[in-house]
Amino acid sequence: MSYYPKPTMCMSCRHAIADCGHLPFSSMPILSKSKHRIIVSCKEYQDARPAPERQADRRDSPQTAAYS
Repeated sequence: MSYYPKPTMCMSCRHAIADCGHLPFSSMPILSKSKHRIIVSCKEYQDARPAPERQADRRDSPQTAAYS
């Protein structure tokens, strides 16, 4: 079995261009399994987007509250 980080996490991570092959993916939380690979949630993930652009921040914004 091979362990891989979730690709969408890698695409938005501030370490996206770094070589993360040294990370212990086998000890990270499992998200899904298939016959030959296991997808994990990377513990080293850090969102590269500025805080105002993150989904959670938009849900808590005053503009969103006006539509509730």
